[in-house]
Amino acid sequence: MEPGTIYPVAEALGKLPEVSYLVLILGTYDLVVEVFCRDREHLTEYITNQIQTIQGVRATETLVIGKIFKLSFFWRPELISQDHEK
Repeated sequence: MEPGTIYPVAEALGKLPEVSYLVLILGTYDLVVEVFCRDREHLTEYITNQIQTIQGVRATETLVIGKIFKLSFFWRPELISQDHEK
């Protein structure tokens, strides 16, 4: 991403109906976006005509899920901390 554009880019991405998960991360990349597309053709069109045209987006990297081994949205750090203190 271009410097100083994380929040405007995140706002633009958050308005797209295909986006199901959008987080700011620390490290090599700035944002992680999970999208749901009908098929590979839709995904290709979506990346090239929607995401890559947002002002501030410098590059994208696409990872396609091959198989899900675990899917959990239960995350409560306070419970994890308590378990490790015992």
